[in-house]
Amino acid sequence: LDEETLRRCERFGLEHVLAGLSAPPSLRALAKAARALRLSAPPPPPPAALPRVRARKAGQVQALVRLVRTVYPGCRRLVDVGAGTGHLTRALAAALGVEALGIERDPARVEAARALSGSGGPRFEARAVGPGGLELGPDDLAIGLHACGALGDALVRAAVRGGARLLLVNCCLQKVDGVSRTPLSATGRRCGLVLAREALGLSNLSARPRLVEGDHAQWVAVRRTRYALRLLLAERGLAVAVGEEMRGLRRRHARHGLAALAARACARRGLAPPTLAELARAEARARADYGRLRRLSLPRALLGPLLEQAVGLDRACLLEEAGRVVRLKRVFSWELSPRNLAVLAP
Repeated sequence: LDEETLRRCERFGLEHVLAGLSAPPSLRALAKAARALRLSAPPPPPPAALPRVRARKAGQVQALVRLVRTVYPGCRRLVDVGAGTGHLTRALAAALGVEALGIERDPARVEAARALSGSGGPRFEARAVGPGGLELGPDDLAIGLHACGALGDALVRAAVRGGARLLLVNCCLQKVDGVSRTPLSATGRRCGLVLAREALGLSNLSARPRLVEGDHAQWVAVRRTRYALRLLLAERGLAVAVGEEMRGLRRRHARHGLAALAARACARRGLAPPTLAELARAEARARADYGRLRRLSLPRALLGPLLEQAVGLDRACLLEEAGRVVRLKRVFSWELSPRNLAVLAP
């Protein structure tokens, strides 16, 4: 593929561009099947604004507020797991007029949430939620906006145990304990839906449709920087699986270049800071390799949304097996976030 066609495939998805390309029949068949099975997302909303909130996050918050008002009437308490600094918690509490609890494992974020909420606002607790670590009741609505991996599974199990309502938006499925994810539901176990952690990371390869060119260029640069970090850590003798190079880091850290990102990654692992020679070697190899890797990742990216849907369906099946009525749908547009698939259990 030439560079312009590659950019189009990454921005809009291989399945949307393939018709005009010379490609093997097997790849065309895969793209056709992936496009048929992929759940569609709603159109982009008008620009949203919330104080101290980035526009994309504000759009996600407002989309969930509208959804909760429509689909979840009558709940008496809101429990927001992974609440961060509480923007969604506050917006939902105000919209529903109910008691709200935000749970966040980062104490600094909890302090920020409390400061932003003031007296009389939602409560916030600093703690991690593991298996069996969350008590919910039938009058609760449990929310997880981008609850990653094992946290999402724990939230589904807690909703089943307590009979709570649930709104869970998937994120970072590869963040599981161990080398694979075991299905939650009897249906998933019958289907053999055991997924390796590396395979789960494919859900992060979802194409970013309709990105403007500047955003796409940054997206490519960030991914190349992450690849260079993995090469640098491998040179240090660390066997790092795809995606694990960012353990303990945030995606935005990769925007500041390899030197800053590698310094953070080495510090998190108790390693000496990267040398200039190490950085130069990693960057040179990443430049040489990454064009080929971008092209090879296109068919893998076809499978990302389907893999995410498979995990969502497993979670939905566990709820259905407990007698719940469940929907799986994309709740906001790709522009707001490619992590937009939700399990809804009113």
